[in-house]
Amino acid sequence: MFRPLVPYLQLCRLAAVFTAVSDICAGLALTGQLTPWKWENVWLICASAGLYLSGMVFNDYFDRRIDAVERPKRPIPSGRVSAPAAARLGVMLLIAGLVFAGLAAFQSGRTEQPVLVAILLAGAILAYDGGGKGTAFGPVIMGSCRFLNLLLGASLALPVVNAAGVAPRNFGAVWQNPQLFVAGALWVYIAGVTLFAKNEAGASRRGELASAIGVINAGLLLLGLYCWFHSDPLGRGGRAVLALGMIALVINRAAVSAWRDPRPMRVQFGVRTMLSWLILLDAVLVFHSHPNPWVAIAVALLILPAKWIGKSLAIT
Repeated sequence: MFRPLVPYLQLCRLAAVFTAVSDICAGLALTGQLTPWKWENVWLICASAGLYLSGMVFNDYFDRRIDAVERPKRPIPSGRVSAPAAARLGVMLLIAGLVFAGLAAFQSGRTEQPVLVAILLAGAILAYDGGGKGTAFGPVIMGSCRFLNLLLGASLALPVVNAAGVAPRNFGAVWQNPQLFVAGALWVYIAGVTLFAKNEAGASRRGELASAIGVINAGLLLLGLYCWFHSDPLGRGGRAVLALGMIALVINRAAVSAWRDPRPMRVQFGVRTMLSWLILLDAVLVFHSHPNPWVAIAVALLILPAKWIGKSLAIT
């Protein structure tokens, strides 16, 4: 019954969408807006999912000629999904993401920030997939997508109250700390992951892998510094840093293993680890910011469907 959908789900990298959802949860938590089942929160998650999935589709659409040589089993080069059908799906998902962002803005009744950030995110996605990935700026552009995705989660941040006690409708509240610093850390981390995955289907060079590992750890260090030094009324800073350290060990173990033996299967395993464990990085941020630790546990559990679906639908 669902077999005809499988190539489209593979095209979308469905398993990886849970990392986008966890980003939204982290952004909401950082701004004090993470309240389960609030409709604006649901719409933001749907917006992120739509934009993320569209990015995966456009990635394969623009890479279809390269994939015909390097990855002929992917849905488009194998003929299971036609290029026009992939393009239509990508456009529909992109539009859906923007519409859901609009619904979040409307539901909140106080800010247009979700729409602005969603438009910027859509632009970054198209810039990367449409040609940016093949340039030296590819990792930077991809990192900006993750940066904007977390800020999409933070886009319900309350506007600053002016001297008259009025909270105007503005675009400024999202571009503030702590969410800006944390989003920047994820930007660095994902730029490193993108650099690490640059030649994942072929011959990865150890020098490039080593550089990527350095960038990845710089991003992790920035997250650790945030958790340690940022005002922590819940008293969880030390535990958050400890959790980040354990996650960093897992990520570095996979990365160093690929550096020692840079065969495609090793490098791809490293990339999968770095992406899936991003969910746990976001869960630590939620733990650090949200008064209810069970909410962080719920976010962390997103790694289970990601792993389960990833067994059948590859995320790289």
